[in-house]
Amino acid sequence: MTGRQERYLGAIASLPRTTVHEAKFATWKVKRPLAGAVGVEPTYVSVWDTKEKGSDVSLASFMLVDGFKGLYDVAVVVSDDSDLLDPVRLVRSELGLKVGVVRVRVHRASVFRAEADFVRSVRRWHFATCQLPAVVDLPDGSVIRRPSGW
Repeated sequence: MTGRQERYLGAIASLPRTTVHEAKFATWKVKRPLAGAVGVEPTYVSVWDTKEKGSDVSLASFMLVDGFKGLYDVAVVVSDDSDLLDPVRLVRSELGLKVGVVRVRVHRASVFRAEADFVRSVRRWHFATCQLPAVVDLPDGSVIRRPSGW
């Protein structure tokens, strides 16, 4: 994790009733075809492939457990991953809680359109207008300063 990420997550974690759950990444070597001319037998090369593992299961688990504990009235899922469709349905049907979905990439129709209470799309200007303050005071008395590139 970079210093910028650590600062950002530290600032987010300082918000009341907010916890940060980090994903795990796995890296392994795979063979992939090298881009070449059309109709030519591809040459394969070894590359490192890194994937996020278990984040959708973790998100679904916390959404369900926190819902059973009554810790929220509305869950907002920032993803358009169809793996989260069943947890969204279960929170709504079994717990009677509202679930909204916020999509970052808007290149296709959302699988959640008929399943969530609301679906919204985030645009570039949302990020520009919803930055954390320039200085975030932490409970321990220290501060986190926003990098100029946020």
